[in-house]
Amino acid sequence: MSRRFIISDQHFWHEKAILYNARPFSSVEEMNRKMIINHNNVVKNRDVCFFLGDFSFCPNDMTREVYEQLNGTKILILGNHDRRKSVTWWRRAGFEEIHKYPLIINDRFILSHEPVEGDLGKFYNIHGHIHLNRSDVTTDRHVNVCVETTGYCPVNLDQLMDFILKG
Repeated sequence: MSRRFIISDQHFWHEKAILYNARPFSSVEEMNRKMIINHNNVVKNRDVCFFLGDFSFCPNDMTREVYEQLNGTKILILGNHDRRKSVTWWRRAGFEEIHKYPLIINDRFILSHEPVEGDLGKFYNIHGHIHLNRSDVTTDRHVNVCVETTGYCPVNLDQLMDFILKG
């Protein structure tokens, strides 16, 4: 049986992400290596991982190289930096499933890159984009899964949704 995981804002090959987000790495190579190892320690080939945007900052061949090292079926929801490239570009990088807009899953959860604004009603929003800046989120119905909040490791999505619903 496959499991589902979720993560956001890896910024593979983005050297300035280390500085901007106080990431505990001495180089972009160390950061990439650690995130790939962490991913493969939890996500197995039969699993699915949702990437909530801002996946990489490098040419297509380098993005594909990272993509190919990661276990599981990989689903990308485009982030603000990812949207600078076409869906075709992301397909060439390896992603088979790419979404330009948020996804609704399990009738209660919105998966998006940026936090969804406004009244969420019955929904919870699992998102990225804000890194460690909690001031960008104004409700307790938002859950930030940027790598800085998850130990640079994907989170089990089904366990997270169960935890949220149990409140």
